[in-house]
Amino acid sequence: MTRARSRNQGFTTIELLVVIAIIAVLVALTTAGVQRARLAASRAQASNEAGQLGAAISTFMRDRNVKHIPSRIVLREKLNYDLTNVVERESWTYLVQVWPHLAQLPGVFNNNGSTPGAHGIDWNGDNTIAPLNTAWTLEGDQCLVFFLGGIPAGGATRGFSSNPRNPADTNNSSPRFEFKANRLRLRSANAFNGFLRCDPLHGNPTNTAGDVGFPSFLDPFTYRPYIYFSAYGQRAGYNFFGTSDCATFGISPYIQVAANPPTMPNPTYFQPGEFQIVSAGADRTFGAGGLVSALIGTSSPDADNVTNFSNGQISNTNN
Repeated sequence: MTRARSRNQGFTTIELLVVIAIIAVLVALTTAGVQRARLAASRAQASNEAGQLGAAISTFMRDRNVKHIPSRIVLREKLNYDLTNVVERESWTYLVQVWPHLAQLPGVFNNNGSTPGAHGIDWNGDNTIAPLNTAWTLEGDQCLVFFLGGIPAGGATRGFSSNPRNPADTNNSSPRFEFKANRLRLRSANAFNGFLRCDPLHGNPTNTAGDVGFPSFLDPFTYRPYIYFSAYGQRAGYNFFGTSDCATFGISPYIQVAANPPTMPNPTYFQPGEFQIVSAGADRTFGAGGLVSALIGTSSPDADNVTNFSNGQISNTNN
């Protein structure tokens, strides 16, 4: 006669496997929940930071009495601008708007065609004045850091001097935005997936000796730079020079959905007359930008981009 199993015999193998499976499912659900919470928190942080950058832009414009911060500019330390070139002419015009005394320096190249003298502005903070043939063209991500942070200095930014004749003077500097130094990174010829030097295994940004230039500011969870587009103070002023001001990253300013789909050359941009700030989102990819209608509810790389004009990410934008 078969006896009933004693309660003290413990679990059978099948019962143990069932318990282990249940625990595995619970762990997976918990892990997924934690990951979603972390992603939501990071997305909120990027959105909040984009808002802070936008407020700093507004403060700069008010204090300097200008209508915009450009998202493309040429910097020449000898101030020998080629006024026959539209980007250089607009760059010089803007710099003189912000620092009028630059035009009064002896020998400065200006509209009368005079040649540059010994004066110069150390825009990149390396304690030397670059020669006449040296020029840097900053894109939107770099312009954002340059105008809000000021002169680069030891992996950080130190603001601009109160000396009206020399914005790069080391005295009395104060940045408009306190950029976290551990997220300021330079572009590099040896770039990884996003045109910034990063650790390909962990995505952690690192500078390398010999990197020089003007930094970008990386968002807090994708280690991709905040993209910045200016409308140059004009309602349809995006792509002011005919092409994207962040062409290196393959993204253009975002255009709104309209009852009658906008056609060039007069599209309806988000933030018309102002500026757009964009984070790459969790997939670490910017996408192409442009018309938003094709992005909503799709798997487009643009859809999870965090911006200063959508309440969260692009796919949340209501039109």
